[in-house]
This record gives sequence, structure tokens and C-alpha cells, in this order.
Amino acid sequence: MASAAQYIKSDPANRDPRTSIVLIKQGFEPPTFTGWFLGWDYDYWTVDPLERAMASLEV
Repeated sequence: MASAAQYIKSDPANRDPRTSIVLIKQGFEPPTFTGWFLGWDYDYWTVDPLERAMASLEV
């Protein structure tokens, strides 16, 4: 949270220091977050991405 606050303070776009900061944990993303990503895949992390990549390389 401190790094987010520091980013807001140092952002050259001059963000409002009262900007809300929300901590969102993986697997508990609310619709107000996922709604920004049209291709959101709730099952993406059910398989380790490295395992998924390795499986696509196997012949």
C-alpha cells in the first residue's frame, strides 16, 4: 500500500492525493475490478502458467 501511495504522490500526471487505493487479492477479484478486463478468465490460475506453457511445447 505504501508503494501505491508513493506512486500517486510522484506520478507526473499530478494525481489527486486523495485517490482511493484498494488491495485486491488473487482469486477474490470483485466485479468492479474484473469488469475493466473483458477477457477476464477466472480459471487462469487453476493451472500454473509455467506448466501451461511447457504443455504447449510438448510434441
